[in-house]
Amino acid sequence: FMLKLSDLTEQVEQYKEEYDCNQKEIEQLRYDLENSQNALTVSNQRNRNQADTISELREYFQQVAGELDVARLHEKLLIEEKSSLETKLSKIAIALKTQEVRIAKQTKLEESQKAEL
Repeated sequence: FMLKLSDLTEQVEQYKEEYDCNQKEIEQLRYDLENSQNALTVSNQRNRNQADTISELREYFQQVAGELDVARLHEKLLIEEKSSLETKLSKIAIALKTQEVRIAKQTKLEESQKAEL
């Protein structure tokens, strides 16, 4: 009976040691789990921040693209206006040259009429 009692006592001690070891492992695993959860939370926040930044950049580039479209349209309108003004200027230059020729002819006619008198 004593042999069995000592065997049982030894087994209880062994189980107690295993239990303590398992408790330490469980504690370490909980600690590791908590650290992993914290790291995941930080990573998720970083990802949300990056997603927000990407959204802001996308919105900014869409705005810039819109402004660029407006600038191109404005440039096209200015080119058309320049062409129209150049055409008008050309017509005015032709009209002035025609007027100069008429004045020169009129002046010659008047000079020749004065010379006849």
